[in-house]
Amino acid sequence: MNIKSILLIRLSAIGDIIMASGVIPALRSEYPEAEIDWMVQTECRDLLVSTSGISELIEWPKNHWVKLLKRGRLISLCSCVLDLTRKLRSKDYDMVIDMQGLWKSGMWAFFSRSRERIGLGSREGSGVVMDKVISRDRGDAQLASEYKLLLKELGIKGYNYGLGIELSAEDEGSAGKKLGHALGEKRYVVVCPFTTREQKHWPQERWVGLIRKLQDVYGLPVVLLGGPGDREAGEGLQDCCDNLVNLTGRTALLESLAIISRSVLVIGVDTGLTHAASMSEVPTVALFGATCPYRESGNFGLQVIYKQFSCSPCRRNPVCGSEFPCMQAIQVQDVMDRIELLQFPDSLENNFHEQDY
Repeated sequence: MNIKSILLIRLSAIGDIIMASGVIPALRSEYPEAEIDWMVQTECRDLLVSTSGISELIEWPKNHWVKLLKRGRLISLCSCVLDLTRKLRSKDYDMVIDMQGLWKSGMWAFFSRSRERIGLGSREGSGVVMDKVISRDRGDAQLASEYKLLLKELGIKGYNYGLGIELSAEDEGSAGKKLGHALGEKRYVVVCPFTTREQKHWPQERWVGLIRKLQDVYGLPVVLLGGPGDREAGEGLQDCCDNLVNLTGRTALLESLAIISRSVLVIGVDTGLTHAASMSEVPTVALFGATCPYRESGNFGLQVIYKQFSCSPCRRNPVCGSEFPCMQAIQVQDVMDRIELLQFPDSLENNFHEQDY
């Protein structure tokens, strides 16, 4: 088939979109003349808005539609559904790739009337509307293994999978200004402690101990990143740590990625910002417990701490009575030891290796 137009569907969430973004440059390299669109929920669109490999972002305003449904505005809702369906069909896609694999994403693949529909790990019955379903190999410990498998099944081989999201000059500039006010030209470490699910959290007192240790041992400032909903937790950490640069809730998504890209080390839990660091060239230590999306990246720039229990990974169904021993088992020294295993540029060797602590 002569591929002239492709629709990628990954509606949410931020971390998953980040992990999936590596397919953009791979497809762009394979089909340089094709129009490659991405369908995404409105609240996640900002993550992809600067990425040049995407021809058009197709927005699904899911939250707005839910409000219409709750208010009983069914005629308006039906009109919205028809408008979006017409837009998809007007694009006349040769191929649609549903990278989410759920009914809500498979529905749009079906409505598009694409000549070929491919589902990645299709669930919730969405496989019945696909021409081909590619299985997710959950036994593969590699970073972004399911998307690498997808590319392989599409016949795209030899591609070095990495972060496909791009930053604009405006994103870089605004991030630089926010850093400059606090740090000037100093190098810094980023920590990403916050998630939407408590079973992914590392205890606050451990973060306090780690931040203090990082400052004492390596002599580098620590920058704290998180979303608007994490402001209170960020202030709690700031109250316990001297010289902590707290940017929690003060940066847009792409500004956060720009700050991560300039850092010398990122430490975080299972959250989108940590995944972005893991897929970039920034040395990263990732702390996993209830989930473990990957354990290795194929290079020395990522170290994963995952202490498996009989009940793990529990994902969204913890059975431990909110004790979360998988995260409690991770100690500050575990993180410090993993930092020593990371590969750093020669200019940073004195900071991160052969320290006496």
